[in-house]
Amino acid sequence: MKKSLLSVDDSFFRDEEIDGFLVPEKMKRFWMCGLEVLERFNRICRELGISYFACWGTLLGAIRHGNYIPWDDDIDIIMKRRDYNILVDFYNKNGFMDDMILLNRLVVGNYENLTARVINATSYSTQADRLMMYHGCPYVNGLDIDVLDKKNPNKDDDDLQMTLIDKVLEAAVVFKAYEEESVDENGKTVEEKDVKEMIELVEQTCGITVNRNESLYFQMSRLENQLAQIYEDIDTDTLHIVSIRSALDRNAAQFKSSLFDDNIWVPFGPTKISVPIGYQEILTRQYGSDYLTPHNRKGAHDYPLYKKQDEELDKLGVAHG
Repeated sequence: MKKSLLSVDDSFFRDEEIDGFLVPEKMKRFWMCGLEVLERFNRICRELGISYFACWGTLLGAIRHGNYIPWDDDIDIIMKRRDYNILVDFYNKNGFMDDMILLNRLVVGNYENLTARVINATSYSTQADRLMMYHGCPYVNGLDIDVLDKKNPNKDDDDLQMTLIDKVLEAAVVFKAYEEESVDENGKTVEEKDVKEMIELVEQTCGITVNRNESLYFQMSRLENQLAQIYEDIDTDTLHIVSIRSALDRNAAQFKSSLFDDNIWVPFGPTKISVPIGYQEILTRQYGSDYLTPHNRKGAHDYPLYKKQDEELDKLGVAHG
């Protein structure tokens, strides 16, 4: 029987109020499930000689709490493109330990999210092995991975890259709806003439030939991945996350490359997590100079993350904790 890699005292799982926010046992077990995935990921990265960095709320939690933020429940990391490519190549050839799964738009053909994930499983399970490995947590959990690419310092070149990526991602939405015989983001059925027009637009804009006999959606995922890293060989002092800039804000997710020149290992629950050498500047920019003082005390994003899984189990009539 497979066992967990991390150990904590049973008292850890008691309901606890942290900084005025109640963290129940169920969430503590969900946390530990994520930390088990992190510990396995740490070992994979050490084996491959690659680095990653805690980011967003996970970085804040690592520095301020030495663990998750009390009202957060996911682990966000970021990787430089070279290291991320090594990770993906390794997974494609060897898989991950303990059957962990890498989700991204190139590994899984119908995966939609621009953020990659490493997860412990694909479905809820109360099998003994699963509960033993993940501290009694039956849920799917893991890490979210954003990728840092080099940003061209020339504004025109940068604008061109982002425009091409915008068009490719727009086409990906249309093609996915067409291939799945569903509706697009506007609730409309995608017709064949719409697909032909979009193919012609992509071919003209990007100077490529789209293969009509292969999944159009997968081709757009592959093309977006290629466009994101077209400046990897240039000298630049800025890194960016192209998916966030395309989906949310062109001015967002840009960092001085020197902030990620090295990493520091800090405690994160019963394991450790890698943070960027420039974490103070990053946290100050994102959360203000008083980032060490807790303010939110509300569940982040879709907190708790296991709520959606519970809702799916309810639809199936499956009992859960």
